[in-house]
Amino acid sequence: MKQYISMLVIILAINNPDTTIAQQKGRGKNIDPDKVFEKLDTDKDGKINKEEVEKADRPRLKENFSKIDADSDGFISKEEFKRMVEKRREATGN
Repeated sequence: MKQYISMLVIILAINNPDTTIAQQKGRGKNIDPDKVFEKLDTDKDGKINKEEVEKADRPRLKENFSKIDADSDGFISKEEFKRMVEKRREATGN
């Protein structure tokens, strides 16, 4: 009986949409760009630098850093981040 309950708990945890890895990392289609930005901006200076992206383990953000950094100042501002999220939503239809 204990094994049955344990297995049931594991199955429910795996199938719970609130616990998907994508949502934990803020990669769901209904992400709040402000919240994700705040999470990435670990030093709370109002911008995201390359080091913060490295620490956050965001390969696509790292790969596209210079494209997102529209003014080429070495940082992603909140506005630049929001523009990137909007473009991504438009491209995927979300």
